[in-house]
Amino acid sequence: MQKAKPKGTYNLAKMRSVVAGYADFAGTKKDYCARLDLNVHTFDYWRKRVRAAESPTERKNPALPASQKFVELPPPPPLPATDFGTVRAVYTLHLPDGKRLELPLCTPPSVLTHLLQISL
Repeated sequence: MQKAKPKGTYNLAKMRSVVAGYADFAGTKKDYCARLDLNVHTFDYWRKRVRAAESPTERKNPALPASQKFVELPPPPPLPATDFGTVRAVYTLHLPDGKRLELPLCTPPSVLTHLLQISL
């Protein structure tokens, strides 16, 4: 049985470098903690403490490389209004007898509710 570490072994300054080192580690969290003889739960506790100790602006806007920054995408083109022949996005209801009922996404919610309440 392993001996417990004495309380007060860890402090924010020491654990900040341990937490930062994990970002560069290629293995799992469990492997990283085993390497440092550190309990996984203790590591998680200190990760939260280190994160909370950072200033709010550092947490919200970390310095990310350009490849990892948010890229805004244009919205998808709208679907055709009610042309049932060309609409590909559909609701599919699978009936107990094996039949399928496909309805376009523009189907009013009241119709869907009514169809779901029909007992077969």
